[in-house]
Amino acid sequence: MKKSSASVRNENVKADPVRPSDKNAKASSRILVVTGIIAGVVILAACAALVLYFNKPGGEVPSSEPSSDVSSSDTTDLSPVTAASSSSGRVRNSDPSQLKAIDARAPYVLDKRNITLDIAKGQKMGMDVLDGVLSYIDDYDSEPVVTYTGDVNDKVAGTYPITVKITDWAGNAVTLDLKVKVWDSTGYTPPTGETTTEAPPKYYKFKDFVADYGPRGTMVGIDVSKWQGNIDFNKVKAAGCEFVIMRCGVYYEKEFKLDPTFKTNYANAKAAGLKVGIYYASTDATPDEVRDNANKLIDALNGDKLDFPVTFDWENFGHIQRYKISLNDLSNLYDVFEETCKARGYETMLYASKYYLTEIWKPADSVTVWLAQYNKKVTYTGSFYMWQVSDCGKIDGIDGPVDMDILMPEGG
Repeated sequence: MKKSSASVRNENVKADPVRPSDKNAKASSRILVVTGIIAGVVILAACAALVLYFNKPGGEVPSSEPSSDVSSSDTTDLSPVTAASSSSGRVRNSDPSQLKAIDARAPYVLDKRNITLDIAKGQKMGMDVLDGVLSYIDDYDSEPVVTYTGDVNDKVAGTYPITVKITDWAGNAVTLDLKVKVWDSTGYTPPTGETTTEAPPKYYKFKDFVADYGPRGTMVGIDVSKWQGNIDFNKVKAAGCEFVIMRCGVYYEKEFKLDPTFKTNYANAKAAGLKVGIYYASTDATPDEVRDNANKLIDALNGDKLDFPVTFDWENFGHIQRYKISLNDLSNLYDVFEETCKARGYETMLYASKYYLTEIWKPADSVTVWLAQYNKKVTYTGSFYMWQVSDCGKIDGIDGPVDMDILMPEGG
């Protein structure tokens, strides 16, 4: 271990066994004073060096608490940010300059496929036509720029190739090769004039659902909204259903509304002895919107306790670019929803299909997930709390199709 200058000086003093004369004592005294001054300067310099080291940009901070500061040079993963991921070291970040600096991926096109755009003869090809067929979102840029190259002669029927380019604020871009088909007449009627009729739904009987999937979970149930009409919950209960998740509210075109059947469904389901939960159909685009609507949702419960977490269901991915939000924004919306509900005593969960859980949300394991996958076997690799198995169930007490769900064992 390296000794300090003061320690070395003290050791030297103690090592002198001879008492000096008065003259030598004065000289020795002056030497000791000078040595002490030098030692003090050395100590001060060492302290200053330590201060500079621990406070220099990028230097380690000797603290047991994680730092919440994020600069453009940080490598902290912020995509996407959720309440759960915040607790694991990632933080919400709304500084555009910092988000732009870490944006390294091109915008993501949903439902990638070869798209043919149909326009009538004389209809001008423009950005509104593209907006009607594309759905795209970026990690951090809420408004990527769309351009296209290629000539489309709207006066001559035919098929014309174009290349669409979607570029985010950091210069990351994705290109799509599309086709524009100009039709001879309006309405885009296929040349054959053939018409198709929709096949009647093939219902999945609830008793068969229970036999097939009941043993995999802990409870079997359904989820409903106004689309199920008037429901006889006593018959639903008698058919073997154990719980019902009902739509409580919906936010569409900047307007929040309670589902018109919510109060009746809630009262009757409880009276029939079913366990109950609620979900919220959201198209919120800002934290203020989702915070305000979450509170309206909780107000509608009048303090009642639920048997399941309150579900957040963001529903309009078809043309998500119109909401001017990024993946980071979208994840933060769930974050705010969760915080608002928890502050009022309610847990939350996120509803989405396998596709959107995998491609869009990518939730942390600590986020409670309600998975929608209409398949005999789950292929989603994340953890999930509830599984929506089918959207064409048939159960006594409900006319028409209904979604059927199972509650998974603890751990999913």
